[in-house]
Amino acid sequence: MKTLQLKAEHAEEITALWNAEIGKEFPMTRELFIQNSVQDDHICPEASFVAIDEKGCLAGFLIAKTDALPAAGTGYIQVLLVAAR
Repeated sequence: MKTLQLKAEHAEEITALWNAEIGKEFPMTRELFIQNSVQDDHICPEASFVAIDEKGCLAGFLIAKTDALPAAGTGYIQVLLVAAR
C-alpha cells in the first residue's frame, strides 16, 4: 500500500469507488467531486491523500479541509472512504 497526495487526476477513480460503496444513498458525479473537493478553497492538500494497493488500484482516500473561519486554525476530515474489498 502506498499513499499519494490527492490530485484532480484521481477524480474518476474516487467517484467510482464512492459510487460503488455509498452511491445508492449518496450518488457522486466527477464534476461534483471536483467542485466540492479539489477546487474548494478550504481543502488542505498537505493532508489529503489517496491510498493505492499493491495492484495499483485505489483502496481509499482522505480529504481534509481547513476551517472556513479566518484565524480559527482548525481543520477537519471532509471524507474518509475505504474500499470494502
